[in-house]
Amino acid sequence: MLWNHIYSLIELQGLDPYGGCLHQASERHPALASDLIEELERTHC
Repeated sequence: MLWNHIYSLIELQGLDPYGGCLHQASERHPALASDLIEELERTHC
């Protein structure tokens, strides 16, 4: 559920969800969403 919310926010801001830094992007994996979730987990755990 969090992943879908983050993905929606990325698209609303006009960012490329497949242009991540920490995770490898593919046609089926929007890496930026995973990158942002990983950062959120680091700050909240």
